Formats: sequence, structure tokens, C-alpha cells
Amino acid sequence: MNLQVVYCNHQTADLSIRERLAFSSEEELARAYDELRDRFPNSEHVVISTCNRVELYSAQEDPEDAPSHQQLAQFFSEFHRVPLNDFFNDLLEQSGPAAVRHLFEVASSVDSMVLGETQIVSQVKTAYETATKTEANGPLTNAL
Repeated sequence: MNLQVVYCNHQTADLSIRERLAFSSEEELARAYDELRDRFPNSEHVVISTCNRVELYSAQEDPEDAPSHQQLAQFFSEFHRVPLNDFFNDLLEQSGPAAVRHLFEVASSVDSMVLGETQIVSQVKTAYETATKTEANGPLTNAL
């Protein structure tokens, strides 16, 4: 399995950027998942979007099918109509074991603005449930 995450958070991007890249409703997120499926049909996706972070996880069976950092950034740019130059340097990428570690750091609130805050666990759970409901994830992301 190949897993990658492209993200910005309270450490990497100003609030104004995070707000422009955030998914503000379940309907908007469903549209995003449809577009991601169209662009990257061999990938599974889960998006975590909160006031402190926007994270797009992408998993593929074959690493050759993995979208690049540039392609995922372009998705954010086109979907939210935000010029790529406004945020590209704020958007980090991790892959493989580092992406898994990052997810667990987020879920355990180690990576939170306030260490130990409890909301993030339910936010990660809700993100996963939304991805499941819209059929954006699958066996690879389910394994995590």
C-alpha cells in the first residue's frame, strides 16, 4: 500500500489560507470526493478539514498511481478557486510510514494546537465516516 498526505495546519499556514482551503460542509466535501475520484480513479481518499488543519490522505495499491504533491495542490487550487501560488509553500507532503505516523499524531492530538485537546478524535472519526458514506475510501484506508 502507498499512503500519502498533503496538508496545511496551524504550524504551516496562516488562518486565512486554512479558511480558503477548508471544506465547509458535508455537501462540499461530497463534491470534492467526486472530483478526486474522477481525477484519481485508482486512489482512495480521506479529508480531514477543521479550523486548524486541512489534510488530504490518498492511498493506492500501486505507487505508480499516486498523485503527485503538485497534482493534489492543483486540486485544492481549482476546487477552492485559490491561486496555487497563494498556498503551495504552506502545503506539506508526507508519504509511506511518515504519513501513517502523521495521521496517528493528528488523531492523538500530539499535532494539535493545544496538546491533548479532545475534539480531534471525533473530527478524524467524522472525516472517515464521511469518506465511507461517499465511497471515497476503501480497503486500504479502512486498514488504518
